[in-house]
Amino acid sequence: MPIRPLSRSSRGFSLIELLVALIVVSLGLGGILYAQGRGVQALNGNSWRAQAAVLAEHVVDRARANPTGAYAVAFGSTPTGSTVEQRDIGTWKAQLARSLPAGDGEITVTTRTDATTGRDFDEINVVVRWDDRRAGAGDGGSEQLRHLRVQGYRALP
Repeated sequence: MPIRPLSRSSRGFSLIELLVALIVVSLGLGGILYAQGRGVQALNGNSWRAQAAVLAEHVVDRARANPTGAYAVAFGSTPTGSTVEQRDIGTWKAQLARSLPAGDGEITVTTRTDATTGRDFDEINVVVRWDDRRAGAGDGGSEQLRHLRVQGYRALP
């Protein structure tokens, strides 16, 4: 059987086919990298939400342990003083600022009366907010504040 020379169309890849394959592979790898980056951003957002929940529950527990303490505080303010509740709130605000990007918190305490027993109790509402731009919540030019609300109760003496 004689050896025939290959025709021009069956000699191998052309330069255009090679470029098309390179573009397809590049787009696929770019998509994988983008998905990986979004996953990391989502993890950051979830970890900040978990940290905010832990810190909010922590200050509610401190308020329950001190039933006569005045734990109300607004966003942007930190009490100064030497009482137990002022130190608790100051420590809590410092933890928020360290743990969350632009972290801040607010506590409101409202005295309520139980309709069935007639006993008074405090309703404690804690709101934690932080800037979630780094977690991919929005574009870089807008402020993306996330809020987490925790509610607790404490019996009055």
